[in-house]
Amino acid sequence: MASFERPDVVLQIARQCVNGAGLEPASFSCTLQSRHPDRFVVKIHLRSKAGEERDFALKVYADDLGDRMWTLGRSLAERLPTNHDGLWLPRQYMPDVRTLVFPWVEGTRLSEIVDERRPELLRRAAALAAG
Repeated sequence: MASFERPDVVLQIARQCVNGAGLEPASFSCTLQSRHPDRFVVKIHLRSKAGEERDFALKVYADDLGDRMWTLGRSLAERLPTNHDGLWLPRQYMPDVRTLVFPWVEGTRLSEIVDERRPELLRRAAALAAG
């Protein structure tokens, strides 16, 4: 977590997020979204010199679980159609900082839904993961 409080480290990670996209971050912000003993999530907002903006969710792990989730994500990506029913998979894994990179998606996390929709949503999520 401490390294994500250093602007130079966040800028380096931000550049890796958009590698190959031809976007050079001119400014960025990094906001903590959630924190657990074994992982945390930050939102990175990037703005290019041309004014283009992109947001990413970075899920940072304390151990190699991120690598295992990356492997699972790649497996799911091979099996699921492009329109994959709301399942957002990581777009890259940065092993040097144990970080999964996702496009930022506004909305309610499945873990936060506590109403009558929850059982059906959990069934759908399990079915997607099981393939």
